Amino acid sequence: MHAQSAGGCLEPWVSVASKWPLRLEKPPYWLKSQPDVDGKSAPEDFISDYKHWKKVVSETYLNGMGINWSSVRNVMDMRAVYGGFAAALKDLKVWVMNVVPVDSRDTLPIILSVV
Repeated sequence: MHAQSAGGCLEPWVSVASKWPLRLEKPPYWLKSQPDVDGKSAPEDFISDYKHWKKVVSETYLNGMGINWSSVRNVMDMRAVYGGFAAALKDLKVWVMNVVPVDSRDTLPIILSVV
């Protein structure tokens, strides 16, 4: 399997996959060449998205809502931007489906290279 880089070249999936789980917290090297989503540079936005979801998941979903996570198998992020919500759930045994709304910028290549 191969992941497509921003330059159109194919990067072997093995080299991408070997960086797990560090790649969840650091933007892909090619993200610098991508336009931003919310007024920040794309790498800054990526890091901000991850930190936001890590805090929300820790404070709310894991400790504040009383969810029995041992019975949860599938989670859907209906407004995934950079996959920060899925990355924040990395320690749980769940499968996360990331959905990017049709009226948003297509960030699925970023999500697929990270999560």
